[in-house]
Amino acid sequence: TIALVDGGLTIDEVDGLGSVSLDGPAERQQLLEYENGVYAEHVERIAATGADIVFCQQAIDDAVRHLLAERDVLAVERTRRDELVQLSRATGGTHVSSVGEMTRADTGSAGLIERRTVGGRELTVVAGCENTEQVSLLLRGGPEHVVDELDRILDSCLHVLGLAIERRDVVPGGGACEVRLARDLRDDAAAIDGREQLAVDAFADALEAIPRTLAETAGLDPIDALVALRNAHDDGNGTAGLDLTTGRISNMIDAGVIEPLAVKERAIGGAEEAATMLVRVDDVIAAARDPEEPHDHDHDRGSKSGGRFSTGGYPWAIGH
Repeated sequence: TIALVDGGLTIDEVDGLGSVSLDGPAERQQLLEYENGVYAEHVERIAATGADIVFCQQAIDDAVRHLLAERDVLAVERTRRDELVQLSRATGGTHVSSVGEMTRADTGSAGLIERRTVGGRELTVVAGCENTEQVSLLLRGGPEHVVDELDRILDSCLHVLGLAIERRDVVPGGGACEVRLARDLRDDAAAIDGREQLAVDAFADALEAIPRTLAETAGLDPIDALVALRNAHDDGNGTAGLDLTTGRISNMIDAGVIEPLAVKERAIGGAEEAATMLVRVDDVIAAARDPEEPHDHDHDRGSKSGGRFSTGGYPWAIGH
């Protein structure tokens, strides 16, 4: 049985009061009796709920800890607020603001509570909770930045999984989606006149960088893998992708290699926005200088004749 306290098991102190003056031993004895009475009341209220362990967000005085130990009650202090919320979800208990508000109905339950030492740090493990899907993951690494990176990756994976469950739209992985999009773009480019056709073809080539990179990562020949993927899609197999475990072209749906549609849309859309931004910035730089305006940068170092030459409106760094 678990009790959750949002406060602490201490004696409330008056703000701004730094010391207490006593006139004699009798007043000191009264103060000690008062403190012992408060501590005993805390312990009695916790014991009355039948709790075997109490988690507190704030500190627990040593006297309270000693009295709880005599009642076979484990006391855990300095529990974070988010941890109290998670314990409440897992155990079915309710975290109260003070011990005086606690009742037996506010307690939760767990099948196992134990202390474990992991990586030189003591942890309190709460397991065997009924009617809950709450789980915890322990991430371990060497330097701190490795653990931070693991945390970031795990957080991204959980968000991706949440999107997949929420939208329930997936596409085949293994480069199948990119190859199919590139194929459709090239078919559409044939009906476009002018330079726009080259832009569409370049976009299709950029999409195929994904399966090409997958092949290189798996130690396969990227050209052979890309040609095999194109042939499979030309034959009408729109779910054909690169299976990195076997190094062959397989049906990604049957192999269970799928990706959330929302992630694919975000990735391709973000790449398109970045490319568009770079093109626009290049246009702005190229048109920033008036061709009639004399050039005040010396480019003699790149000329054999020692004379000046124009960069055609491009940034001066290219001329150097």
